[in-house]
Amino acid sequence: MRKITTLLPLTLALCASAAHAVPFMAMDARALAMGGTGVAAGDFHNAPLYNPALLGLPSNTKWFALGVPVSLRIADPEDLRTALTNFNDNKYLGKFDTAVANFDTALQSINNTISTLGAGSVTATQINNLTLAKNNLAASITDLNNGFRSFSDKPAELAASGAAVLAISGHHWGAALTVDSWASGGLIGHYAKSDADTLDTIVTNLNSWTSGTTTGLPTLVNFTSQQSQSTVSLRGALVVEGGIAFGKKQALEDQEFYWGVTPKFLQISSFDAFFSGAGIDQNQIDIRQNLKKQNGYNLDTGLGYIYERNWRVGAVVKNLIPTTYKTTLNNDIYIGPALRIGGAYHTKRLTGTVDLDITENDPVGIGDKTRYLALGGEVDVWVLQLRAGARTNISNPKMTMFTAGLGLNLFLLHADLAGGYGQNEWVVAGQLGMNF
Repeated sequence: MRKITTLLPLTLALCASAAHAVPFMAMDARALAMGGTGVAAGDFHNAPLYNPALLGLPSNTKWFALGVPVSLRIADPEDLRTALTNFNDNKYLGKFDTAVANFDTALQSINNTISTLGAGSVTATQINNLTLAKNNLAASITDLNNGFRSFSDKPAELAASGAAVLAISGHHWGAALTVDSWASGGLIGHYAKSDADTLDTIVTNLNSWTSGTTTGLPTLVNFTSQQSQSTVSLRGALVVEGGIAFGKKQALEDQEFYWGVTPKFLQISSFDAFFSGAGIDQNQIDIRQNLKKQNGYNLDTGLGYIYERNWRVGAVVKNLIPTTYKTTLNNDIYIGPALRIGGAYHTKRLTGTVDLDITENDPVGIGDKTRYLALGGEVDVWVLQLRAGARTNISNPKMTMFTAGLGLNLFLLHADLAGGYGQNEWVVAGQLGMNF
């Protein structure tokens, strides 16, 4: 017993120094419906995606499984969507263009009168028109400035995944061939303080004119000549993995545990683009210029322990070999050890499970760091499985999600569907497969 109980703590110790890695991608619809858990509660058909040691769990009724899971996640943690919607609904740019045109017309009218008839011929109506146009322009610039500030430094994230898993299960062992791919990326805009200060200065200069006089008339600023320091960044990666997983049940000192490994080949296609200056809206994204493909190898490994038949604990280390891949802009995509532990209570009709990330994981693209705590459950009612769960990001508790889903088994075929919703975060997943 003592030898087995030291295995999981040893795994934790070996990986504790891996502070940041890419996050776990919830591909499997069953696991996602239960909050994204799968380290201890999965089975042999999705073992390579969560914990290859699960291949060592004996299946009393199934020996072959083929599954094709897909998932999609959209995250807007700082509510960029609302900021952009408000910006468009308030028509800040249109109001600004109108205010500039009206100001230009009013100012030009006075200047024409002064140049032909002299300052004394400027009418009160002309002065009032310029005053009104100046006030409207100052207000529109202030609104535009605040609008730009409202969506600065707010990331948006998008992730998608797909896989094909072919698995076989023996009495004390299992093996699987898996090909999976996941893409993750994001964008973020930064509104430079220097740009905001420039617009504030323009408003100050406009308001410095003493209305009612023809001296010190405000001038029309050539806005297009202002050199912007604001930036837009886009970064992401597509990772394709192909591997062969193996798991085995082992008896040691009258205790049951299981272990597994997945050696795999990786192809990483990274995209990294950065735009700055007044011509941001004129830049064209050149995929070939910003795309970089690299290959690598890695290894997933997992452990598990069965206690009194129905209780399970497990641990998995994904990407055991730390590797840093450089993008075209020399940013890092670090694919290294990511440690997750889990526990489950499992019977024929009922499953309860909990998973915890030990490592804090960096986004592949642009977004928040993640360290998930997830829990979930499943009730099996003949051919129908009902599932629910919840997941929170310990690194950013605002990113809490509730999930639900169902599964349907009809003869040799099975289908799973899941969805999740959190604060400005949405995820859906589906799976089709067969087993016998």
